[in-house]
Amino acid sequence: MNDTSQELPPPPEDPQALPMDTFPADGYPADALPDDMLPPPPPPPVTKWQQFWRRFGGDGFLVSMGIHAVLIIIALTWVVSRFVIAKEPSTFTTGAGGGNSGDKVSMLQNKIKPKHARNIAKNMPKLAAKGTRSSVAIPEMPTMNMSALDNSSSLAGSGSKGLGGGAGGGVGTGIGPGFGGKGMVSLFGAKGFNVPGLTGTFYDFKQTSGGQKQDPGVGGYKQLVNHFINTGWSEAGMGKFYKSPTKLSLQQVLIPYRQGNAGEAPAAFEAAGVEASRWMVHYKGTVSAPFTGKFRFAGTADDWITVRWQNQLVLDSGYDIMGTPTASKSKGKSAPPKVARSGDTFVMFPGRPPMQTSQWLDVRQGSSYQIEIAMGETPGGEFYAVLAYEKASEKGKLYLFRMSPDPLPEAATNGSKGQIPTNVDLGGGGIWLPKMATRNR
Repeated sequence: MNDTSQELPPPPEDPQALPMDTFPADGYPADALPDDMLPPPPPPPVTKWQQFWRRFGGDGFLVSMGIHAVLIIIALTWVVSRFVIAKEPSTFTTGAGGGNSGDKVSMLQNKIKPKHARNIAKNMPKLAAKGTRSSVAIPEMPTMNMSALDNSSSLAGSGSKGLGGGAGGGVGTGIGPGFGGKGMVSLFGAKGFNVPGLTGTFYDFKQTSGGQKQDPGVGGYKQLVNHFINTGWSEAGMGKFYKSPTKLSLQQVLIPYRQGNAGEAPAAFEAAGVEASRWMVHYKGTVSAPFTGKFRFAGTADDWITVRWQNQLVLDSGYDIMGTPTASKSKGKSAPPKVARSGDTFVMFPGRPPMQTSQWLDVRQGSSYQIEIAMGETPGGEFYAVLAYEKASEKGKLYLFRMSPDPLPEAATNGSKGQIPTNVDLGGGGIWLPKMATRNR
């Protein structure tokens, strides 16, 4: 009745096709499920330190500290490169050196005294490589013409002998050896890059700005200078006269009296072809007082020198008094005021106009003051000028008004007897440090 030969149907392969009562009561074991169906593992327990760090915001704190550290490193790098590495050594405060007429860097020369070029080449030892069976001798240097090294005029440029002292350094080969180096140094100022001093401009009243000749004569020249002084020393009103493109930085006024030296000013400012008469040089800038107290200027010139301090004419001296209103100007309703003087004078040397003195002026050490100096020559021939000052605390003693600690130009101190005043201290009294002239060429 039972047909044992009848085959039973095979069990389904898909568990989901089985009836629900065929699954275990507690389900399949966990390791039997696919990985994507497993629940995520429970997080590890949080420690008290982790709870504190999260409440404190430690991750953000670390990020902030990293950013600040990077900023500090950048700032320190800039400060070191700007104020430490780029700072010049104290022995090269002005970058002096270079050019035959440049200042001698005496401090450098005292420390570095190279042997003579001939001795260096003569005493050069032979070099050989030892430690092998045979020595390999390096051939001697070829013989050089040392006379070319001795004769500085044979070098390129103007033939500098001194070592350049500016940040550019190196052996000077002409005018301006490197940044901060002085090139040509004359009695009327130094030429170079970033040379401290009052910036000077040269004018020739005998020709127009376009080069056309128009000599005003001695009387006309005096009226033109008087107009310049009594109208605020305005350079705008000088635009119609010839102006040299070369500017110099004045570091002191000490120009000895010599025959025929009125042509040194046009030569110093590279004003080719300008005759040595009816010219004017105007210097302007800002200086820092080296002391606190009262002082007054003292100076004179052939033909004239004037000083403007804090926009006030304080000194007008020489053969010609250029700041006094002329007869034609004084007839007006409001004549310019005369320069205030103290009335005291100092002898420069016999037979020459005395050194007039200004009124007493108050200064404070380290404070800056505006100053302008103008001087010029009328008929030509000889020219000299000196500007000194006297402290109220040291009455009767004159100091040269110096704006640089550099040695004075040799041409200012090597003249014959009587060329410069003997009653002026050329090295003491302090330095009236000026602001750096941006660029003089």
